[in-house]
Amino acid sequence: MICVPIRKKRINSILKILSLAEKEADLTEIFFDEINNLNTEKLNIIFSQKRKPIIYKSYANKEKIDQVLEFKPEYIDLDIKTSLSIIK
Repeated sequence: MICVPIRKKRINSILKILSLAEKEADLTEIFFDEINNLNTEKLNIIFSQKRKPIIYKSYANKEKIDQVLEFKPEYIDLDIKTSLSIIK
């Protein structure tokens, strides 16, 4: 299985790499917590254009976790330091 990590701050860069990555990779890992001014509109764009599963890489930012989880990413990669209260 091949996973391509996407660690960009701007939506246009993410979409460009996502399109290229999905040609070769089985899934992508997107660092949503690093996206500038993450909002519902940007999430809609990303999730509507993806064709393969996404891993949501999280640094335990509760607000962003809740925001991204509404879009049902296939997988979540939580930092080892994530508190149990956030995981629940």
